[in-house]
Amino acid sequence: MTVPAGESQTRGLVSNRELRHGLDNLVKNNNGGGSGRRRPAAAICAGLCLAAVFLAVTHTSGGRSDGSGSSSGHPFSKPFLRMSGDEEDPDAPWPRVAWLMSFPNSGTSYTLRLTQWASNVTAASNYGDECDVDDDGVNIPLFKESPVGPHIKFAKKHTFPAGEKYVLTKTHCGGRCTHCSPDKYVETTESFKVACLSGNRYAMAEDGDSVELLHEQRYDEELVKRAVHVIRDPFDNVVARFHLDWGKNKKDDKFTKKYPNDPDGFRKWCGDIDKEYLEKEKKSRFIDDDLIPLFERLPCHGDFYRYVQWHNLAVAATRKMNLPTYVLHYENYKNDFEKTKTDLMSFLQLDVVGEVPEFIPGKTYRSYYTDDERKAVLQILEKVATPDAWELLERYNYV
Repeated sequence: MTVPAGESQTRGLVSNRELRHGLDNLVKNNNGGGSGRRRPAAAICAGLCLAAVFLAVTHTSGGRSDGSGSSSGHPFSKPFLRMSGDEEDPDAPWPRVAWLMSFPNSGTSYTLRLTQWASNVTAASNYGDECDVDDDGVNIPLFKESPVGPHIKFAKKHTFPAGEKYVLTKTHCGGRCTHCSPDKYVETTESFKVACLSGNRYAMAEDGDSVELLHEQRYDEELVKRAVHVIRDPFDNVVARFHLDWGKNKKDDKFTKKYPNDPDGFRKWCGDIDKEYLEKEKKSRFIDDDLIPLFERLPCHGDFYRYVQWHNLAVAATRKMNLPTYVLHYENYKNDFEKTKTDLMSFLQLDVVGEVPEFIPGKTYRSYYTDDERKAVLQILEKVATPDAWELLERYNYV
């Protein structure tokens, strides 16, 4: 969807007519709706707040998201709320889980730090190996009835959420491995959703005297009521994946000598991964034949495929689960920090009571690629993206 720069539009997956219909139903339901049962004022407020957030964040402004702040002929959208046709269960217990869904290295850490510092309310995670533990070395579940997760991230530093608040809960879902072939990273919506619900945890071993890390721990999807879907420029995201691997191996002299932390090191790192898996990708029934010539033109081609597949599936899974979803483009922390912070905190129903951590924009990495490589990446995105995902990724469609 393209409009002349400077024009505004309402953007999202709900029309104004559908929004008005939803508000009418809220009022009708509060008046009994024929059932004789009045809904709590808090539930009505939650519904109205959703509508208000939707209206507040579904607009478009001219410019592009390359971090320059300069205007191009291509408009980009501010973050927006994608609503399902169903409202949340007003009788569901509080607090409630709001997934923080992100392809790795796309802004997860800062988003968690922002919400926790600003609200003084702890976040949670599917991954117990990165969360606080109790005196026995066991993870602290967000819900006592669900020891498999999610787990409280910083029980000692931030407070447990009280009242009608959402707990931002980290999940990277599936289809995100770096050193793997298509049979490992190609996912269906269902397998992706299962991965979004899964993680690990520290638990007492059978001997009762030691702690073990248990994998493939999966909690009930009924615990999840909202989602924050984070998206980062694909060129920056893929280079950040190299930086993550480099950081894990920085004490390995053999690794750092072979792959210096610069554009040449990135290209060598990508090249070795590409050589290992390209033949398997050519033979895979999961990869369309017309993608292979594009794969052969660029470094880390597998990560770009995984990137767009991941966002396709994030949209599909949240829609299948009927989750109201706040879409957060990482670049908007720089483009409009105050609005992005306010919209995010409002969506989670968290008050700003503490320090707001400074956002330090990271570097951009399109220069790591040639013009031809950038064109190949954009062709992969456009070929593989579903229409709904393309609406979210189209802002990055420039060389």
